[in-house]
Amino acid sequence: MLHRVPNFLDQPVLDSITEKFEKSKGTASFEVNNMGRWGTGLESGSYAPVFILPMDEYKEYFIKRYKSVDPVFADYNNLTVFMHVWPPGSQINFHHDAPAETPRLSSTIYINKEWNWNWGGFFVYDDADLGQGWIYPHYNLMVWFKPPVWHSTSMVTPLATHPRLSIQLFFSP
Repeated sequence: MLHRVPNFLDQPVLDSITEKFEKSKGTASFEVNNMGRWGTGLESGSYAPVFILPMDEYKEYFIKRYKSVDPVFADYNNLTVFMHVWPPGSQINFHHDAPAETPRLSSTIYINKEWNWNWGGFFVYDDADLGQGWIYPHYNLMVWFKPPVWHSTSMVTPLATHPRLSIQLFFSP
């Protein structure tokens, strides 16, 4: 099941995350998806890299915030969290987020105030229980699920005037 929570983050946190992104531009703060973070082949077909910015300083806030939304997060106290910066030409192939060794919960928070339908960057899913569908990256929308759910991000088109920004979170016990 996919869960959606609109207006998820407190505005001061959103502002702080946006400020971190702005201050990180032009610095060596970012990883790139093809450096091994995603795993082999997930970036295949992408015409541009996805830039990845660690967000460790927000871990405690996110753990507390998620636990306040759904009791399923009570036993998930470990968190890996990154900002993904998706420029035009970037995308990720279908995958399911289910590591063999540890159960986990996966989540995305969309943080672009403005995003145009024609710019792509949709969360696309294909799941035996959920069927097929997509989610538009609305500002401050949080989506979470328990893997495995096959999903991808559609390519951000050349029409996009700025990168698509999202926070990716992976919770484990």
